[in-house]
Amino acid sequence: MQVLLLGAGTVTSRLNMQLAEQGHSVIAQIAAFTPQHIDLFDFRALVVVSPESSVSPESLVKAAERGKLIFVVAGVGDGMASWANGVGVPSIAYPPSDVDINKLYEEMRRADAGNLAADDQYRRAVLGSDMSARIQSGMAVRKIAITSPKGGTGKTTVAVNLAVALALSGITTYLGGCRWQCRRVAVSHAHGTSEHDHDRFVAA
Repeated sequence: MQVLLLGAGTVTSRLNMQLAEQGHSVIAQIAAFTPQHIDLFDFRALVVVSPESSVSPESLVKAAERGKLIFVVAGVGDGMASWANGVGVPSIAYPPSDVDINKLYEEMRRADAGNLAADDQYRRAVLGSDMSARIQSGMAVRKIAITSPKGGTGKTTVAVNLAVALALSGITTYLGGCRWQCRRVAVSHAHGTSEHDHDRFVAA
């Protein structure tokens, strides 16, 4: 995995050598990170040694938006550790023990195997790990209708984008489309498309 390593201390330098021994390619080790570095370096993962680097959570969110995986090394009282734990980004203690280092390698192996998806990290980093739960807490099944008597006003565009946004937030979403003249409704969901009687669909 191509790694951009953030930090300029002894722990970062040791981690640099250990990552290389594990077969990862550390393309650069830098002390500070800003969103401009995303285009400057070609990397898949960002390993942040928080006490030895300068980076903000906002910059890491920008990296997540661009599909970069994030791993954090931070002390218990470190704000970066709180952020990582809050949004579900993998983190280990600083200074890391051998057990912590092995935990980091395991998380990176999971990412290589496709068990840690960048889009999932993006949702958690941008929305927060509990956003979906907060949105859905106490929520019964909701129906949102996008309507207009006139054609060509963007109803489908709004409906599709709203459905995508809700689905990316972790909410089970069904997208239905029909014309007022029709008695059948096409419903799109994660398992494909199905048709339903109009009266049953509206009453459900």
